[in-house]
Parts: sequence; C-alpha cells; structure tokens
Amino acid sequence: MTSDAKQAQIIALFKRAIKSESRSDRDKTIKLIQSIVEIANKSKDFKDSFNAQDVDNILLTGLGFSKLHKASSDVVEKYVKDNLLTLRKYHFYYPIYYTYSYPDNFKIGYCVAKQFNSLPANVKKEFEDFWTREFKDNKGFFSNLDQYLDNRKHSLFLHVTTESRGYFRCIELAHNLVDRSLEVLRTIYRSDVIAQDYCVVSDNSDWLGMGGYSHGERDPNHRGAWYYLPGMNEEFNELNEILTHTKTQSKKIEVAEKLKNAMHLMAAATSARYNEVKYVLLCSALEAMTLKEQDYLGLRLSERIAFLTQKPSKRKKVFDEIYDIYTKRSRIIHQDQKKPMVITDDEIWLLEGIAYTVFWQLVYLKNKGYQFFDGDENSILDYLDKLKFAGQKPLLEPWRKPPKQQS
Repeated sequence: MTSDAKQAQIIALFKRAIKSESRSDRDKTIKLIQSIVEIANKSKDFKDSFNAQDVDNILLTGLGFSKLHKASSDVVEKYVKDNLLTLRKYHFYYPIYYTYSYPDNFKIGYCVAKQFNSLPANVKKEFEDFWTREFKDNKGFFSNLDQYLDNRKHSLFLHVTTESRGYFRCIELAHNLVDRSLEVLRTIYRSDVIAQDYCVVSDNSDWLGMGGYSHGERDPNHRGAWYYLPGMNEEFNELNEILTHTKTQSKKIEVAEKLKNAMHLMAAATSARYNEVKYVLLCSALEAMTLKEQDYLGLRLSERIAFLTQKPSKRKKVFDEIYDIYTKRSRIIHQDQKKPMVITDDEIWLLEGIAYTVFWQLVYLKNKGYQFFDGDENSILDYLDKLKFAGQKPLLEPWRKPPKQQS
C-alpha cells in the first residue's frame, strides 16, 4: 500500500475518532487511536513517527480549540496533515546535576556537552526561572538563591536533537538517546548518573518548555560529585565508540558487540536499589563478555576470566573466586535456601571491580586486533586457548581505576 493510501487511512480513522470522542465513547476512541498507530507503524514513511499519546493529544486539542467536531472534512484533513503527519524537530537540553567542568561540545555518547553560557538565551532564562521556583522547596545545603543558581549553572548540560512527526515521540526518542549516552558516564564513574530535568525548544525557537522532575535529595546510587579530567579522554573515546557500534558481521560474534551489551548491564547495575539485583546484573555483564550461548556457564566463565585478567600464578585463586560468585548468583535467582541470600556492599565492590577489569581488558585486546569473540584465528577464544595450551604470556592491560571521587 502506498504512502498516500496509508495517509488516507489515518485521516479516515481520525475523523471517526472525532465522532467517537464527541459522543463520549472513550473506549472506542482509544481503539481507533491504537489503530492509527498500528497503520502508521506498518508504513515505511510513518513508522515510529508518533505514538498513541501524540494522537490523543492532537485529537483532544483539536476538539477543544479548533472545534473539529464542527469542522468540514477538508479542514479536518488539513489539521491532521499539519499536526500529525508533518515532520518536526526539537532540541533538548538536559542538566546533569553534580557533574561539572566538561568542555563545550565534548561528545558523550549520542549527545554533545554544553556549558550553561553557551546555551540559547531563551533556554538559559527558562532554566533560571525554573531553578528560582525550585529553590524555595529545595534549599538543601545552599544558603541563598545566588549560590544555588551558581551551582546549577556549573552543571554538565547534554544537548540532543530529535525529529519525528509527534511531539511526544520526539521526547521519547530524546530520553532514550540521553539515557543510553549516560551509560558512558555511569561506566566511567561506576555510579548512577541521571537526567532529572530538561528544556525542550522547537527547531525554529518559537516554543520552549520544561519537563522532567527535580528533587532535593541525591539519588542514593550517586556516589558524590563528578568532574571532568583531561585524562578521561581515552576512556570517553573508547566508550563512545562501543556505545554507537553497529554489528557488521552476521555470523561472527564481535567483541565490540559484547562490550556494548556488557556496558548496558553494568550501567543498569549502578541504578539498582537492591544489592541482589546489582549482583545479578554484574554477573550477567560478565556472561555477556566471556560466554557463548551454548557454554557451560559457571565453569567457562571462571576459566576465561582467570585467563583473561591474571598471570599464571594467580589464575587458580581467581578461578575459585569467580566460580563462587557465579554459584552465589544462581542461589540469588533461585532462592533455594531456607535463609534468603544477602549480598553485602563489600561483595558488590569486589564483583564490580572484576567486571570492569574484564571490560577494559577486552577493550585493550580489541585494540590489539582481537575483533571477534570466536570464529577467527585472532579471536578472543583463540587467544585464550593459546594461553592455556601454548604457554604464551598474557597481554594484560594495566588496572584501570575509576576517576577519584570528589565531593
């Protein structure tokens, strides 16, 4: 079916939704809205262009302000084309509180870092007005408004642009891009870094507004205030490349793809409230980096991590440690003991250290030419087999410590 035919279908369903909503038949209206989204998603031109919230908002706005239930068929058709079927672009600015000193236009994942002074004038004013209102209920450690505003202005700001046919779909896309980009910061700081508020501006700057939420207390998983240091550039370049990696080989497992999956899991672990959840996510990250689907999990995981990260004299000890960790992970999931499993903070720190050591060791090997996990003479598994059976010395990357925490 052609794009024009799909467009005609969408407009026809929208007209039916007008009549349904006018008659207060909300259940029918919702079904019609869902049908509009389904038809759009089956079209090459309109796929993922808008969501149900977009359709509902445009419908209710049209009924309230444009009196669509009284309008002619041609007026309704023009309204749908202008408000639902026309591409629109928005700029989003997310302040990342407690994260400071990033240079202007520094790349972080899919986003670009901005300093407050480089933001558009209308965006700066919007933030200042918002923070002024916020300060009344959020004084915290700040003695006056000027001090509060100065702290906010020194935050890292992430800028991302999205384009779609629906405003709420644009927001959805922006949130996803920013959250994935924050995985870079979460991996570097080993801490949950979140975007609480955002300012959105239309492409022609004739409309802007605030969104998100703010609160007076830091997220409990955010371990301090974080600062940019020039020495981080290498890590940022590596993590940006991993995050934006797209699979190029359909039959071979790429190391970059494994690192991307592991990075997602390790980043998710930083926001987990319960240690048991963190533990399982970090174990899953280790699986993502060292196992194939058909591997016997505990044994292979322990063996590969020991060979990947340690000199021969320390491998037996690390093998036993990893095997115990994986056994504990299984007990957490199945909870087959009479007494519930309790994971301490010290156990989390230990496992986190192992996960990040494996991660950076794989990055190091990838840069040395080990691009694939298996199926290649220079694959990671081939490298580990050579270590086991040929007596070669391991290529070990120096331990990478996280940047020093600054309060």
